[in-house]
Amino acid sequence: MRYLGVDLAWVEHARGRSANASGVVALDPSGDVVDAGWTVGLDQTIDWIEGSSTEDCTLFVDAPLEPARDDHRAGATRATPRVIQRAGERRRERAAIARRVL
Repeated sequence: MRYLGVDLAWVEHARGRSANASGVVALDPSGDVVDAGWTVGLDQTIDWIEGSSTEDCTLFVDAPLEPARDDHRAGATRATPRVIQRAGERRRERAAIARRVL
């Protein structure tokens, strides 16, 4: 079992700015840190999730529920479902390939 935590960044390439860094951590069942660091953008975050996950893994995502201002939705609020969906899709693809190889 492994536990992954992602503190999803608030902004993803908004108005010409680069994406904010998301904090990431992987813990083993005893709570020891296996990996920790920063990712920038959804692609790096999803790559980190894929690289850090194990067959028996739980992913926790902390993302803002309310936008900072009323005139736009926060990037992380929009991105959270995509992060979870894309990570799941890639995991299913890897499992299908592994079944064919075995």
